Amino acid sequence: MRSRRAVTLVELLVTLSVLTIAAVSTGPLLRDMLLEIPRTQRALNGDAVLSDVLRQLRGDVERADTVTCTEDEDGTARVALTSGDGTVLGYLVRPDEVKRLGPGEDARRWELRDGLLRIRPWEADGRVCGLEVRSAVRYRADGRVHERLARTHLLLLRPTGKEDER
Repeated sequence: MRSRRAVTLVELLVTLSVLTIAAVSTGPLLRDMLLEIPRTQRALNGDAVLSDVLRQLRGDVERADTVTCTEDEDGTARVALTSGDGTVLGYLVRPDEVKRLGPGEDARRWELRDGLLRIRPWEADGRVCGLEVRSAVRYRADGRVHERLARTHLLLLRPTGKEDER
């Protein structure tokens, strides 16, 4: 007798039924994964903007001697950083944007499309000694607002040496 090398109809039907079961069971997972890719990309883009703002703010706080921080009723934070030579830099932090207000070409603006940035003063002995900055990327899914890449940063003023004079 000759041996056959062809696939029988039963083997083909068994293979197709196994592949169908595998496709049905992994379909929702694949759908969720494909929906998550654009959200993740938007989150990373928003985080890049927040990182740029934080890098600039960190450098300005490190050069500052004093800081004042107030928050309006609408959630707008106003930060003023004064250096030893009297230069004043300001930050206006709104829910949708951050503005750096400075002399000359030091002014910058960042749009916070999906980003969240909250600034709160840290006080010790009746004076502001740093800023607590909370950042996150927001997105809407399933009818709710979610946050990703949430972080809290503590930016401290450099010591002025005035405490040592006491």
